[in-house]
Amino acid sequence: MTLTEKLEFLLADYEPISDPQERMALVVESIPAATRLPETLRTDEHRIKGCISAASAAEISSCELDPLLSLGLTRSLSPTRLNGLTQARRRIREIAASLA
Repeated sequence: MTLTEKLEFLLADYEPISDPQERMALVVESIPAATRLPETLRTDEHRIKGCISAASAAEISSCELDPLLSLGLTRSLSPTRLNGLTQARRRIREIAASLA
C-alpha cells in the first residue's frame, strides 16, 4: 500500500467525525510511539520532533495529499501552529527528496 493510499484510508476513517476537536483528539491519540533514528541521522538539520513514517523517501517526497487539510483540522489550529506544521511538512518532504 502506498503512502497516498494509507493517507486516503486514514481520511476515510476520520471523515464521519464532524467535530474538528474530536477529530484532532482521535488523531493525536492514534499516533504511535516514535522510533529511534540511526545515530548518523540524529542531527539538528534532520530534527523534526514527533514525525515518523514507514514510507520510503521517494513516497514521502512525492505525496501531495495533506491529511490535516483534508480532515479539516487546519481550521482548528492557531496561525502559529499551522505555520509550524506547514514548515515541518515542507522540511520532511525536502529531506525525503534529498534521500530519494
